[in-house]
Amino acid sequence: MRWILQCLVLASVMLLTSCSGSDSVRIAMHHWLGYQTLPVAVNMGWIHPDLLTITTTPSATESMQLMREGKVDAAALTLDEAIQLSSEGVNVAVIMAFDISSGADVVLSRYDSATLKQMSHITIGLEKNALGSLMLAKLIEQSGLDQDKFIISNIPADQHLDFWQQQQPDMLITYEPMAATLIQQGAIRFMDTREIADTVFDVLVVNRSFAETHRDALAAIIRGQFIAVSNLMTQPDDTIYRLAQEAGMESSEVRQTLRGLILPGAGYNARLMQGEPSHLQATATALSRLLYRQGMIGNELHGPALVMPDILLHVYHSMPEQ
Repeated sequence: MRWILQCLVLASVMLLTSCSGSDSVRIAMHHWLGYQTLPVAVNMGWIHPDLLTITTTPSATESMQLMREGKVDAAALTLDEAIQLSSEGVNVAVIMAFDISSGADVVLSRYDSATLKQMSHITIGLEKNALGSLMLAKLIEQSGLDQDKFIISNIPADQHLDFWQQQQPDMLITYEPMAATLIQQGAIRFMDTREIADTVFDVLVVNRSFAETHRDALAAIIRGQFIAVSNLMTQPDDTIYRLAQEAGMESSEVRQTLRGLILPGAGYNARLMQGEPSHLQATATALSRLLYRQGMIGNELHGPALVMPDILLHVYHSMPEQ
């Protein structure tokens, strides 16, 4: 594995020499753990700092607005947020998956299933976005609970703790490390994204026109990201420490959150993006239908495929065999 990392670093440096200063990529991201491999890659020298300018935002809402205004070239967002931008007419493409939720997004409850079924109504807090809608739909489908029972409150993620403690809802859709904190206080882990595998993605979203003219720069960034992911496997303690610094978390919180995330490297990303349609494109199409039915976007995906695989696949095929 170490010789592979050395080859990747050398290839990234060689690719960087072909990129001019005008190829610098402006990326917006907020402090979600799944995105922090990118600044780690910059700090470790796997992505040249002149190649990438990271704008840290308070939340995805601000990152999306910067994309709308053309103030950044790319953003780290969830797949549903990429779909929302596309539905608004912003010319975006998904070129890489940062992470896949595999237990990091959680439905918490104060009661077991039998008790919930006997209740006349169920209060539940969630962020009103595609993930919240998807998790609620899966909850209803898998639990057999009556949809009409639910009284829904739209609660931003940074208010989940206060909402749970002060408003005393019956259920809450949240994510790690908040879920672990609330479980320690007595909440029941009712279901999580392990039950809807390969569905909930964080992705790198790029202005499509920019991507067409800055392929080398984006390829160098993707390659550096893959080195960081590989380093997490080969030197986990050091990488977790660096991720904690970037995310403003304790190392123990990083470890807890990583248990519910898959950070796909080059091979996994390639499998997600190969085929017609690719798994990632098929997921985006299905998610856009859900968003449309929920009234969260004005129209389903149309025009060019949201997923633009060729830059990542070029990186993958240029890598040494693993």
